[in-house]
Parts: sequence; C-alpha cells; structure tokens
Amino acid sequence: MWRLPNRLIRASDGVAAVEMALIMPFLILLVIGIIEYGRVIQQTNAVEKGLASAAMYVARATYPLTGAETTAAENLAKYGNKAGTGDYLVSGWAVAGASLTMVPRSVTVGTNTVYVYTLTATVPFDPILPGLASLLGFDDFNIEATLEQAYIGN
Repeated sequence: MWRLPNRLIRASDGVAAVEMALIMPFLILLVIGIIEYGRVIQQTNAVEKGLASAAMYVARATYPLTGAETTAAENLAKYGNKAGTGDYLVSGWAVAGASLTMVPRSVTVGTNTVYVYTLTATVPFDPILPGLASLLGFDDFNIEATLEQAYIGN
C-alpha cells in the first residue's frame, strides 16, 4: 500500500524539465535585457556621431547659418547625409518628442571673439519590446547628447 507513494516521492523523471521551466523565463528576460542594453549603446553612438557630423558642417558653413545650411545640418544629424534621404540613423528621430537645437553664441577670449555652436539632440529610445521597461518599473527614456563646436569658417 505504501509502495506507490514512496515510489512517486523518489521518482526523478522530468525534474530537469521542471527546473528548466522554472528558470527559463528569467533567462529569457536576462537575454532580452542584455540585447536592449546593447541597443541603447548603439543608438547613443549613432546620435553622437550624427551630431558630430552636423557640428563639423556648421563649423565650416557661413555665420550665422542660412536656412538651407540649417536644414542640411539637421539632415546630417538625423539621416547622415545633407539631402535627408534614406532611413534615420536612429529610429527614435521619427517619434514625437525628438528634437535638435543649434544655438550660436560668442565667447570673448582675451581680445578675440570666438563663435561657438552648441548642438543638442534629444531622441526617444526605441526598444525592441516597447512596454517591457515599464513592466519592470523603468520609465521610457531619451537619449540626450550635447556638442559644442567652434566656428572655423570656409
């Protein structure tokens, strides 16, 4: 009479499958988190490089910028080319809330006046799984980059 319950208690068939079923959601979440972190780094790098390209362009353009030069600099930061063709460097540029500002200012150094452009980009991060960060208690966030470039001229 006690042989059946004792045999069930000592049985180890399927234990590995049960353990894997218990651990797998955490492993999947860990892998997705690592992938998302890599995407944050990649998108931040793309925003910074686009901003650097735009800063180098405005440093060589006329001071103050004309409308066409402003548009070309914005296209360089967002698309990677002056024409504004192709895909965005970062998909977050297409999201409402993305912004790019170019503010000129002058700085006096001794007796010389140096013109400096400050470029600031704010781009919403575009995750693979939207809502996962909110589920884990993190708010959606923006990638922000600021770069200052002295005006060099032609």
